This record gives sequence, structure tokens and C-alpha cells, in this order.
Amino acid sequence: MTQETKIPDNDFRSFLIAGSASGVGKTSISIGIMALLKKAGYRVGAAKVGPDFIDPSYHQIATGRPSYNLDSFMTGRDGVSTSFYRACEDNDVVVVEGVMGLFDGSDKLGIDEKTIKGDPPRLGSHHSTYEISKILNLPIVLVLDGRGQSQSIGAQASGFIEHARKASGDSNIIGVIVNKTKSSRHQQLMDGAFSNLGIRCFGHIPYGSLPNLESRHLGLIPALERLEMVATQIDQIADRLSQSIDIEEILEKSTSVARPSQLRLKEKALGAHLAAPRSLAPRSKPLPIAMTIGAAFSFMYQENIDLINEAGGQIVPFDPSREAFPKDAVGLIASGGFPQLYPREITNSAGLSLELQRRHLDGMPIWAECGGLMWLTQAIDEIPSIGLLDCKCAMTKKLTLGYKKATATVENLLFEAGSTIYGHEFHYSRIDVETQSLISDDSPISCFASPTLYASYLHLHLGRYPVAASRFIEAARSFQNKSTI
Repeated sequence: MTQETKIPDNDFRSFLIAGSASGVGKTSISIGIMALLKKAGYRVGAAKVGPDFIDPSYHQIATGRPSYNLDSFMTGRDGVSTSFYRACEDNDVVVVEGVMGLFDGSDKLGIDEKTIKGDPPRLGSHHSTYEISKILNLPIVLVLDGRGQSQSIGAQASGFIEHARKASGDSNIIGVIVNKTKSSRHQQLMDGAFSNLGIRCFGHIPYGSLPNLESRHLGLIPALERLEMVATQIDQIADRLSQSIDIEEILEKSTSVARPSQLRLKEKALGAHLAAPRSLAPRSKPLPIAMTIGAAFSFMYQENIDLINEAGGQIVPFDPSREAFPKDAVGLIASGGFPQLYPREITNSAGLSLELQRRHLDGMPIWAECGGLMWLTQAIDEIPSIGLLDCKCAMTKKLTLGYKKATATVENLLFEAGSTIYGHEFHYSRIDVETQSLISDDSPISCFASPTLYASYLHLHLGRYPVAASRFIEAARSFQNKSTI
């Protein structure tokens, strides 16, 4: 295939790239495979296991299409299926990237409190890559690090396969890719070990042959901060993989599943287990909803954007470092990200601060997450910010990281009082006031809440809460009806 052409529905393919551990190269290999398939003419969808925002930004550059998060803690099993179906829509192949090592997960129960006998969680892998593979029945390509071993790598691969069988009675692992091999002789020794054990090796990637993707904190630097460089690196990775792995065999061994139709997607997205009390169908002209983007604001789940649009909104991207606030917007979503790196640029004028404060006082709804919350405070490390919230933000050396189950103590823009909320936190900052609007394990999570405001450190995946999207749009419609803007 040399140009993008739809392949028959019964040839639809999907597979999951997993790692034996973090740092083995699964992100580089995942985006390289995505780009390689796109160059071959396939329409490629992408998804990421877990709550990460950064890897999906690389997926989008590799495929030219949105990437979806598959997170069983925040959305439950049905939500994982819905997110996956969204990733499948209008695509020929979907490549799913795992998180950490194949069986690494969390010790916390998510929305699905009960586990089924024989499920991976009994081996300590709630919300792991392996759990997602079983929910979706996806074949797994396991990435191994070839450094410091030769024949022993066969025992490593065999151990993963056997552990998978003990976890669920069978194994989804269809083969391996070995990264960072040192020589052709090194590859031959490993291939001999795999052959003796009946394990398929789809290829070897020589040590140092892939460009280095730079990291910061606990992950890669967001792709939006260096688009041209990332695009070039992805092309280089795809070219190397075209010489190193057998992509056609991976496709051949991947499960063939029926392409989800638009109707089935809607049924899944709006089905009984997720249905909101209000209709998600737009009732009139879509409402313009501003959403912060750019180098400082790149953290927002694609499904949240989809649900806002499906509820009757129309996302209007807005980069505060370069643009004025969209004059027709009747709502604001302040995305997460790294505002502390660009504090002066994103508060580019007193006019922007006054405009947002005025609109919010008039009733414009605002939903802000983590970096968006920081941006709305009076100051970030004493550098003046938007000033909509009566608090200041300061960076610290302490990392707050992990899944959280919380309770909304007051009714707010997105949730009724008493609602149970599943989300994820990742930040090094703190604000200088304590709030009680959102409580997790008897400890408050910083959150400012009112009928027109939800601003919190907690990242939300609305795949489980489409009603929150409806509530936001209803508030935006109310503001539009009474406002002259």
C-alpha cells in the first residue's frame, strides 16, 4: 500500500506493544511502528494504557490522528472498551502502547470494585497493560532489552509467557522484539534461544540506532514543545524499524476484529452503563468552548474533547502565550501541562486576566485541571498569573503522583455533591490555601468548586462521566443566553 486506502473490514488489525520494564524502548518502537504503517498507506489509530498525557502527543504526530487513553481505574472495563472503539473509528490498524512493565499496575481498586476469578489483578496487576490486553483481547508484542544477556533472554521471554498463562489460563503474547542488541552474533545467540522455546522474534534493533527521545520529570518532554524535532525523530525511527522488524508478520499474527461501526460506537459511548441524564446530542448550533493549548497546556484526554463536542460544544483551541481569548467563547477549559515553565508568556497581558475574571463573574463556566488550576491562581512562584482564584501557587521538590478516589463535598460545575470521582494526580506544586470541596481518603485535594467552576489538581477522564460534559455545556448555554459578551 503506497497511499492511504481503506482496507476491508474483516482485515482490521490491532495489537499492543508492551515492555518487560520501563525504559526498554516501547514508546520509540510504538511510534516507529505507527509511522511505518502510516507510510505503508494504512489509516492508523493509537491508544495508550494508563493516565499518561505525553506519549499520546507523540502518537498523534506519528499517525496524524488523535490517541486515546485506556484506563481501567478511571473509566472501568466498559469505559476501556468505549475508548478503544473510539480509537478504532475510521482506522485500518490500531496500535496500543502499554505502560511500565507488562504486569505492573496499581494496588488500588478502580470503578470496577469486584474482580473476576482468574483475572490478572489476583497477581497484583490492577490496571496493568496485561489487564487491558485481556479486557480487549489484544495480542501482545513484548519488547525486551538485549543488553547484558544472550541466551538468557529466552528464559526471560518464557517467564513472561508462563506468568500470563498463570494469570488467566492463556497468553496473549504472540512474539517479541529485542531492542539494543550489540552485533549480528548477539542476535544469532538470542534467536537460537527463542527458537528452542518456540517463541517468535519479530526483529532486533541495534544498540544506538534509534534517536534519543529527551525526558523530563517522569516522562518524555511533551511533543508540542518541539514539534519539528519530534517529527524528524519519528521518521528516523520508522526508517530504522523498516530495516529491523517484520511488520507484515506482526500484522498477520494480530487478531482480526470487525471494524466498529459508527452506530456501535455511539451505542457504546452512550449506552446504559455510561448514559447521562441529559441527551448528549447537540440541540442547536454548537457552543464555542475555548480550550488552552500550546507548550504550556497539552494535557487533556482526547475523549474529554470528544464528549464536550458531542454534548453540544465546539472546542476552540486557544494559546494564551500568543492569542487573545476567543471573543465568542462561552466556556473555558484550562488544560493541564507545565505553566511553571512559561509563567510570563501565558499571562501575556492584564487584559487577558481582566477578561477572564469578568466573564467568570458573569457566569462563564470554567473547568481547570492541574496546570490550568495553577494558571488561574494569583501567582506561580510569585510571578503574577491570571488571578481568578484567591490563592498562590509554588513549585516544590515533593512529587504528588497516583490514582485517587475522591468525593465531591459540594455541588459544582461538573458533579453533584456526594459524587464519587476517580482521577489521577501528577504535580510538584502546591497552592497556599486548603480547600474542602474534594476529599480523598479523608485528605483534601486542592479544588475550587461552584456551579460555574471546577478547578482541581485531579485529572479527570470523562469516559465514565459523560454527564459532566453535559453539565458543562448546560452552564455554557445558560451563560450564552444571559450574556452579551
